[in-house]
Amino acid sequence: MSILKYKQNCCGCGTCELVCPIHCISMQTDREGFKYPVVDSNACIECRICEKNCVVVTASKNKCRGNYPLFFAAQASNEAVVFNSSSGGVFTLLAEYIIDNRGAVAGASFSETLDVVHIIIEEKKDIHHLQGSKYVQSDLLKTFVQTRILLEDGRFVLFSGTSCQIEGLRNYLNKSYDNLFLVDLICHGVPMPKLWRKYLQYQENKFKSEIQYANFREKTTGWLSYNMHLKFTDSKEYKKKVAEEPYMRLFLSNYFLRESCYDCKFKNLDKPSDITLSDFWEIKYAFPELDDDKGLSLVFVNTEKGRLLFDHVNKKMKCYQTTKEKALFNNPTVLKSSLRPVKRNEIVGQIDEISFKELLKKSCVPLWRDKYRRLKNRIRNK
Repeated sequence: MSILKYKQNCCGCGTCELVCPIHCISMQTDREGFKYPVVDSNACIECRICEKNCVVVTASKNKCRGNYPLFFAAQASNEAVVFNSSSGGVFTLLAEYIIDNRGAVAGASFSETLDVVHIIIEEKKDIHHLQGSKYVQSDLLKTFVQTRILLEDGRFVLFSGTSCQIEGLRNYLNKSYDNLFLVDLICHGVPMPKLWRKYLQYQENKFKSEIQYANFREKTTGWLSYNMHLKFTDSKEYKKKVAEEPYMRLFLSNYFLRESCYDCKFKNLDKPSDITLSDFWEIKYAFPELDDDKGLSLVFVNTEKGRLLFDHVNKKMKCYQTTKEKALFNNPTVLKSSLRPVKRNEIVGQIDEISFKELLKKSCVPLWRDKYRRLKNRIRNK
């Protein structure tokens, strides 16, 4: 049997594998490098539990909660926290509060080989592993199972991830926990891990050294014009602004996203989380007095539990409630999926055959033309 009629709807959360009562489902990597469920038809008893708990099926259920969500612009008072975060540092404050109360925090981290995986931490000194955006689909590993064990032990848990991952955790647990706090992120889409691995190999060949550190959004040149930052084992460093950085250009070209991201079921305000985090990009329009180019978080408080958690940390931040109109202004990824390029399959089908530079040439317009387009847009906006 197939869990979904169309494979391209699957977001890869792995919940079906975990809820199968006879363990006949396994998540396996396809030619694009994404994981999909494979069902052992000989063992399957067709109980349909996997279907009932599929994120694609349950995402359509109305999660609207009265007067929520509430919208806030927020920035941590601690400048170091803001600098080491992708936006305003709100996630770090939430994580610190949970750990201070004998809790644990789950989120995306780099492994030793720079693969992106979910881990669970229990000490504040490890929060830095979860800070910052990782523009690769993370492997959830066993964090769903570990989360349930912690919750049943009475521990607080803060679990962060994309909306589909959060929905997957909810379906796996299949019950509410007062000690569980869910945080999802506004997502452009998840690029294939294979592209990230190809990029790392390209940079290592170019610099003739192994990469030991990566940061997608380093802020020494500001929050709005952040850098990709790589460190190599021979002490070399690489920094490139987002608009010119080859991996980020490929990511934003939309060619290498997971198929389900082109029709994301979570592009609405009925989020599966208690708190949703994003960048407040239109700071000049909404809060010009906060426009310091250090980073500002856009926070959606989606539930009463989320409001109570947010209230516990807002003394450690500059926080301003705002309107839905200001929160959504020029922030299309909240409500709209990324557009699927017409030649997506043609380009992706060559990822194993051609070099990273050739892939960039085929997928993106020349850099000079991209700069001209952005300059024209800036002049028009002014």
